[in-house]
Amino acid sequence: MHGDGRLTFKDGEYYEGKFHQGAKHGAGSYQYSDGSVYIGDWFHNKRQGKGRLRSTQACYEGDWQNDQPRGYAVVIWYD
Repeated sequence: MHGDGRLTFKDGEYYEGKFHQGAKHGAGSYQYSDGSVYIGDWFHNKRQGKGRLRSTQACYEGDWQNDQPRGYAVVIWYD
């Protein structure tokens, strides 16, 4: 896979965005089976750079490194 596309998994999760040599790489979004959504940057299949993860409980918008939230961010918790 290379370029823009969509990858759908058996459990209903899917990635839509940029691919590079078969990996999620560049701008893209990922819909998780629990309903949460990540929109942001990817680097070799890992969340890396700027991104937003929104779930039913909270929204994290900020920096990601090696697939983990890291650095400056804004977190909003829902009631």
